[in-house]
Amino acid sequence: MRGDRALLVTDIYGCSAQGWTDAEFAEQLEGKSSAARRRAGLGPRPPSDVCATSLDSVSRDPQRVPFAAYPLHPVACARLIGDLAVFTVETSGPALATSLCSAGFEARWVRPPGAVGDLAPGEVVMELSVITGSQLLPGGLRAEATSTLQVRRSALDQYLTELVDQDTWIKELRRMIADPSAQGRPWPTYRGEDRVWR
Repeated sequence: MRGDRALLVTDIYGCSAQGWTDAEFAEQLEGKSSAARRRAGLGPRPPSDVCATSLDSVSRDPQRVPFAAYPLHPVACARLIGDLAVFTVETSGPALATSLCSAGFEARWVRPPGAVGDLAPGEVVMELSVITGSQLLPGGLRAEATSTLQVRRSALDQYLTELVDQDTWIKELRRMIADPSAQGRPWPTYRGEDRVWR
């Protein structure tokens, strides 16, 4: 499927127990990462890939689901919370845009994946537009009304780190862009996530 994601989990305790040198660790990491990318149909890593790493950003970002709520063994959750395990999720930026276009959006990267430099808080990374109305005017001209949804990095991270099914994510995007009262509302999150995740 276009836009599939590759997930790589690194257990710091497990890696330390192997006694690898830095070079051996890097070699093992690259081998596992390449295998995960192949299984996801991503191929070689271009700069246009979109990537999110768990680390401790979850504890500082109220828009991210806390790791304690993930459907994992409590020890795995504790290791994620303590940065003793790290996961990285990666997907193809162009393939994700293609999936969105196939779903009826005009998808445009405002800040292309792989762009150098840190993102500013709230910075828009992608805009999704859809024609919401069309009217034939005198003289053969056509007026079209469009709605645009701005995707910030936190929304992209939600798609990546919460491993939301792509069709479900796109369906929610469609619902938001079709709802004129959606302006100013926060990005969609799970209702009753304490019941959904467990």
